[in-house]
Amino acid sequence: MEQEVLNVRKKIARSKNKSGAELAEDILQAQLGVEGCLACRTRKCQWVSTVDTDIVQKRVRELDKEIERVRLNKEAAVMDSEVCLTAQQGGNKSFRRLDLLDELVGEKRELERRLDMNNVDKELHDAYAS
Repeated sequence: MEQEVLNVRKKIARSKNKSGAELAEDILQAQLGVEGCLACRTRKCQWVSTVDTDIVQKRVRELDKEIERVRLNKEAAVMDSEVCLTAQQGGNKSFRRLDLLDELVGEKRELERRLDMNNVDKELHDAYAS
């Protein structure tokens, strides 16, 4: 009984100089326990990847090859491509060289951004869960 009273007094002493937000954070951490994840707000981290990284990385490699092909063929004003997203969605397969390059680079940039955000999210959950 005396040990419980001592523990309560220690908690009160530690919480005297804390703001309401800090106290709420302490309460949440106590509720979640040792392996709790503050990012998920659950006792065990529930993180699931939002991106299928293998497929996205494969697509980025395809885009890299096509970008290289377009950049090396400087004489062509119009080029055909089945790799770009517009062509894969049933659109035109013939593009002006610079338009094709812009579309390929834009798609690659977007996919890399998604991969980066997925990695940052995973890192955040790993940090909060530890």
